[in-house]
Amino acid sequence: MAWTGDRRTRPRRGARRLPEKLRRRVLHRYPTCQLAIPGICVGTSAEVHHVTPDSEGGTDAEFVNGQPQLVGVCSPCHRRVSARDSAARANLGTRVLREKERHPGILP
Repeated sequence: MAWTGDRRTRPRRGARRLPEKLRRRVLHRYPTCQLAIPGICVGTSAEVHHVTPDSEGGTDAEFVNGQPQLVGVCSPCHRRVSARDSAARANLGTRVLREKERHPGILP
């Protein structure tokens, strides 16, 4: 397995990796971070970010309806946005409350 510094290059568990040719093309098109979060951005793109997450119907296509679907971002910005998106998905489940059901033995 290849190593980069002290980190393995394989994707995290549950994630899939973009084809290397596509990844290089996106990073070439967007050499600077497209998120540019103040205070954490390092400026140079190192990772590819899905504008629309897979969980919301995103794809690995570079463009969808003329809009970019894959953009280059720096690692700190990508971690921040991914953590925010994960937290939002986790909280979504707690906001959806079922209506209370009446016990089947109780008459109307």
